[in-house]
Amino acid sequence: MILRNSRCRIVPVGDGVILSGVYKGFRDLKKAKLIRKIPKIVAVQAEGSNALANAFRNKGEFPKINAKTVADSISVDVPRNGYHALKQLIEFSGDVCIVSDDEY
Repeated sequence: MILRNSRCRIVPVGDGVILSGVYKGFRDLKKAKLIRKIPKIVAVQAEGSNALANAFRNKGEFPKINAKTVADSISVDVPRNGYHALKQLIEFSGDVCIVSDDEY
C-alpha cells in the first residue's frame, strides 16, 4: 500500500490502546484550536494478528483469532480496546492496512 497523502498518520495496532490514545491527542489539539482537523490515521496490523482490521471490514464484529506473527509487540487474539479503537477509526474516517510478516 502506498500512501500518497502526507497528512496521513500511521499507527501500529495490537490492542488498540495506542491508536485510541493517538486519537485522543488529536481531539485535544483540535479542541485547543492548535489544529483545524484530525488527520487521517491508518492503523497497521500484522496479517497474523488482524482482529481490528477484520472488524473494520466486517461492520464491527471481532472474530476470535489465534494471533501468530513475528511482530510480537502487536500480536493479540482479542484487542482489549478494540471496540473503542474501531469507533475512532470510523468516526474520523481512518483506514486499516494489513502487513505480512515478510513485509515486517
